[in-house]
Amino acid sequence: GESQRLAIEAAELGAWDYRLDTGEVIWDERCRNGFGFAAGDRLDYAKAIINIHPQDRDGTDEAVKQAIAGANGGVYQREFRVIWPDGSLHWISSHGRVYSRSEGHERRAIRFIGVNSDITERKQAEEALRVTQERYRLLAETMRQGVVHQDAEGKVIAMNPAAERILGWTHQEYLGVTSVQVESQTIREDGSFFPGDEHP
Repeated sequence: GESQRLAIEAAELGAWDYRLDTGEVIWDERCRNGFGFAAGDRLDYAKAIINIHPQDRDGTDEAVKQAIAGANGGVYQREFRVIWPDGSLHWISSHGRVYSRSEGHERRAIRFIGVNSDITERKQAEEALRVTQERYRLLAETMRQGVVHQDAEGKVIAMNPAAERILGWTHQEYLGVTSVQVESQTIREDGSFFPGDEHP
């Protein structure tokens, strides 16, 4: 109904309806846009699947087949990349369910209905964070200065190789220990004793 359509629109979801008996896929405008299709394009499953990134295509196709076969109660959930006609890459999160009809003692899948959402921005942010974390990890591992990470309670949660060399302890030996608990003495740059309870 109208309220359902408005709810889908408000959630920025694209709705799709895969008619299993004819192979036709009916998509709303947002769903078409997510795959890079124009409004007038006639779509079937084969045309839809070909736009999925080659590395994601087989897994997505298999997930669809499993849902149609009744796996997980016909519930389908998948994240995959699509390549638009202009060559740009976009991420889609797709959720759906297969509906069946009783025919004698058997049930036959007749419709596969669901929604898609564009998660490109979220995936780009996740990748940017991963790259930043990897860059920081490499910097910490290769720098000559010792770096020790402590949690809010002062317990050591990580240290770089330089810190291990300077302190003469391995990361595993320090893990979960606070500066106050460490038996070896820490000194300041001028050589004076630096008590654990004064550590930052």
